[in-house]
Amino acid sequence: MKRLKNKLLSMEPNTSTYTEMYNGHIIPCPPSGPAVDDWDPTSQAANIMEAVDCGAKLLLIDEDRSATNFMIRDRMMKALIVREPITPFTDRVNELYRTVGVSTILVIGGSGEYLSVADKICMMEDYPVHDVTERAKNICGGHKTSAGLPQPADWTQRRALYSDGFTSYPEGCGSERFEVSDMGFIIIGDVRIDVRGLYDIVSSRQLDALGFMLRLLEISNNDKKIDLQKKIDGLYARLDAEGIDFLYSSFFTTCGRFLDLPRPQELTALINRMRKISAAIDSDA
Repeated sequence: MKRLKNKLLSMEPNTSTYTEMYNGHIIPCPPSGPAVDDWDPTSQAANIMEAVDCGAKLLLIDEDRSATNFMIRDRMMKALIVREPITPFTDRVNELYRTVGVSTILVIGGSGEYLSVADKICMMEDYPVHDVTERAKNICGGHKTSAGLPQPADWTQRRALYSDGFTSYPEGCGSERFEVSDMGFIIIGDVRIDVRGLYDIVSSRQLDALGFMLRLLEISNNDKKIDLQKKIDGLYARLDAEGIDFLYSSFFTTCGRFLDLPRPQELTALINRMRKISAAIDSDA
């Protein structure tokens, strides 16, 4: 749909707690409580917000793996349901590019609602790919597929992370707790982090490295209010200068000796899935 940029973060719905950390761009009042299931509109909105926050410049979205009531809402449904808390993604996709430079590629086949907001439309027919943008736009003009757009959203990140719960020491204990499970969990302090939804972690060495990186961020933090992006940037600058070996500690026997460096996006996503950390809307942002 949009002009491609240089950063990629593949997207499909997965469970996260990101919905509780945002003031709401697509869903104005996200519910609190347990994380939601796949193909849920809140979960998919959380994924997109997380991708934007992590610096992604291209979203790859498959219609078949998406929540329909999050992705689209036609004119008739908008006329019937006036007070709907979920803003469909098609109403924000162009704004997303204009405001924060995030492009979108959608693989579709079931609804023409996507066509009216697309910049370029390609169709695969008997395997060859054809540019059908002009034809699709003519069809959209005859059927009035799009309706009025909502007011522009404020995409400023307003989440503040606090040090409560951001520690590798269990409550009341003087020794660290840090384990990496091959079942897809990192246990640190009092927190058990489910990383099975982080599909871009491709090896156990990356998972071990993520755990050690999180541990280092926690044991080196002395701030009540944490500038997470600054901490992560500082950690990667040190990794560039010193290599990755300084992260390792033989004290933690569930982790391998050799580590592979993950992307900053995976480290941010790991912290986002910590259910016991303290996060709130930052009024100063």
